[in-house]
Parts: sequence; structure tokens; C-alpha cells
Amino acid sequence: MRQIRIEEKDLDQHIYRIYPMDRFLEMLEKKSLTLVRPKLWKDPMESIIFDASFNIAGQKGHSGNKWTKFFSQCWTMSYESYALWNEYAPLHNGVRVRTTLGKLIKLLDQTITSNSNTWFIGKVDYKPIRLVKKWIGENLPYVENIYMEKLPYGHIYSLFIKLNQYSHENEIRLIYNDEKFEHVNSDIFELNIDPYELFDRLLLDPRMPENIYKIYKNTFINYGFEEKSVIRSGLLTEETLRAKLSNW
Repeated sequence: MRQIRIEEKDLDQHIYRIYPMDRFLEMLEKKSLTLVRPKLWKDPMESIIFDASFNIAGQKGHSGNKWTKFFSQCWTMSYESYALWNEYAPLHNGVRVRTTLGKLIKLLDQTITSNSNTWFIGKVDYKPIRLVKKWIGENLPYVENIYMEKLPYGHIYSLFIKLNQYSHENEIRLIYNDEKFEHVNSDIFELNIDPYELFDRLLLDPRMPENIYKIYKNTFINYGFEEKSVIRSGLLTEETLRAKLSNW
């Protein structure tokens, strides 16, 4: 596995991911993380390198369709925000899981038997558009109608670059490179996990009614999570207090 912009001190860093309730329950039943093809990402700016035209040093071209080799999953280092809850659990029924970067890497090391160029994990580097173009020009130069990978696995590394307008997302990305095209007929890839080992806390949606929260809390305890590890977000309570204080 290749680690991108990850240092030893980062391994204890908590990382988070929000699931809508139906997806989370499905994950518990299947005991797997689901990676999807980047072409399924909702944000059109995600495809800035894989599906965009550029004029670099006077040369115009299109990066071409290289989505078919890759599967991905995104995490965040940001504790939580109302914007993240709204984006990933629009029906007010979200579950935010917590683990550490080190635990996720350890899981992958124990699970993966393929070569080191198949799996990549790293921090997203947020850049202004001029530096994104500069990076492309230096590492994926356009030659004879295609973007050449001057940087080994440059197209994969480009998945760890994003416009700085999105820096609030504070992302960690996990990328699977299907070099042998073994999963060419699917848009998802399942990675087996033990959710009770990987996740050390479940934070339930702050917009969830109290009675519904109690039902789900009991459900997750019955699944095998410790009672103290299943809590409800206090985000809205905190934000309401701040709003009241600001009006004094």
C-alpha cells in the first residue's frame, strides 16, 4: 500500500464517515466497506483531472476516461458540521462512524494480499486552480493527444488533489487500483471488515427525534456495540446556544 502525505504522527488521528441509516445497517449485515467508482461522485469538480480539458504550455487536450480502473471511499478529519450531516444524510437519519487512520491502514495491511501499487490512502491536497494546472503540467504532461504519466501512478495521485474551495471537507481518501480489471463489470468494490473492531464510536444524527435515537441506540447495542460508544450528536444544541449568546 502507498501512503500519500501521511506521517507517523497522523496514525492516531481520528477520521470520520457519515452514512444514511439504511446504508449503515446494510454495512453491518454485510460487514464490508463499499468503495465506488469516482465517476459516481456527485460533485462535478471531482473530475477536474480525469474528465476535463486543459491548455498547458500552449497544448490543448482532454485527460480521457481512466475512471474504469479505480474505486474509492472518502473519509474526513473534521469532527462534524451541519453541512456534512445535510450532505450525507439528507433524511435526518445519519450515523457517523469514528476510527483512526492507523486502524484503517492496519485493517488494509491485514486484508490486502496484492502488490503495493493496488491500494493508496492519503490526505487530499487542496490547491487553487493555477496550482492544479501547474501540477498537471509537471506530472501528467500532454503528449501526442494524451496525458502522459511522468509521475508513476500520476492519475491516481491526482485523485488526492482538489480545489481549495473544498478545503473544509478535510478529506482522507482510500483508492483501490484494479490493475487487472477484475471488477470491470461493477461500479462498486466490497472490502471485508469487522465493524466492531474498526469503529470505536457511533454518533447519531443531531436532527433525529429523541424516541428514534433511543430505538437505534438499542439496536446498535444489540448488534454488539458498547452502550457508551453509541451517542447522539449535540451539534444543534451547541449551535442553538451559540446563536442565543450572540443575540445577547
